Amino acid sequence: QPRFDQTPPSTAAPVTFADVMRTRSTELLNDPAAIGVVYDTLLQEVEEPLLRGAMEQFNNECAPAARVLGLHRTTLKKKLLQHEIHVPRDDD
Repeated sequence: QPRFDQTPPSTAAPVTFADVMRTRSTELLNDPAAIGVVYDTLLQEVEEPLLRGAMEQFNNECAPAARVLGLHRTTLKKKLLQHEIHVPRDDD
């Protein structure tokens, strides 16, 4: 007798980052309020968590985070300011 209380294993392909970005870009491209800011909006939505993750990974040290990201240290600091990501300093 078959059991109906178990969910069958999923056969769907895993969702990729590209799939998520494609869906989000379609949403923005169809949003009249996003006209002229689609690219910047998507970039900010990706960049902010990437920067936060890098800073957490490297204990808020800009030099190693910048190196791994492939950014100059001053560029990283500028982007942190743009995204209002506070990096505690030793004297804070």
